[in-house]
Amino acid sequence: MKKIGFIILVMVGFIISPIINAPETVNAQKNSNNAYDMINSKGEVIKYEDYMKKLKNSKSLVTEGSEGTGEVLPKTEINTDFKKNKPYKYNLTPETTYIGGKSPNEYFPQVVIGADGRTKVSNTSVTPHRQIAYIELEFRDGWYTCTGTVIGKDKVLTNAHCVMDVTNQSGAINGYVYPAVNNNMYSYGVYQIVDYYITSNYVQTGDPTQDFAVLKLSTYLGKNIGDVVGYLPLRQVSSIQGTSAKLYKLKFYFTSR
Repeated sequence: MKKIGFIILVMVGFIISPIINAPETVNAQKNSNNAYDMINSKGEVIKYEDYMKKLKNSKSLVTEGSEGTGEVLPKTEINTDFKKNKPYKYNLTPETTYIGGKSPNEYFPQVVIGADGRTKVSNTSVTPHRQIAYIELEFRDGWYTCTGTVIGKDKVLTNAHCVMDVTNQSGAINGYVYPAVNNNMYSYGVYQIVDYYITSNYVQTGDPTQDFAVLKLSTYLGKNIGDVVGYLPLRQVSSIQGTSAKLYKLKFYFTSR
């Protein structure tokens, strides 16, 4: 757990790449000799030894988080490449925008394992619900969905399997993040994914203990996602014994990877 805590914090600080280039991620793992080396979507490798030295000299073991402004952002156009490749079109007025062009009544929940004892969040405009995000990712064979948590001004924590299909050794080539979705509606902007980081070992083996990734996002109308909706704090720990976690269920239903 200590290594995982370190890695997530380092991913937050190191992501600087401008584009997603998934094939390079797969090829880069051949140049990695440590399971905890980090690889981004451009195939750049950050050696475990190098980022551990940087981390030990930093004060990033704890981040305080931020509430954000909570500003509802106005309508704007998503880039033409995204609109061209999407299987459906959007009405981009935030107060009336339904993800996928469908109303909530057209989606149905599906239980994955056992009885679903979760309850829907009715108000996603407050912390921590405002920092939970719906994610769409494009692979060569189509679009898939995941969820994530905003953990920095332009960073979102999610699962590695959301950006890397280990079975087919293929990665996401495009993607968008919608924070604080409620009833399939969003109000705080749509942020394009410009890079992601995962561990070298996950690329090679799909190790479930390393099934985490950090996404770097572009701005929306010149604003960072974390400045608008805020971001949750991070803390490095050596053990999770005695701690607890909460699961948050957003008010939309989609098939995820």
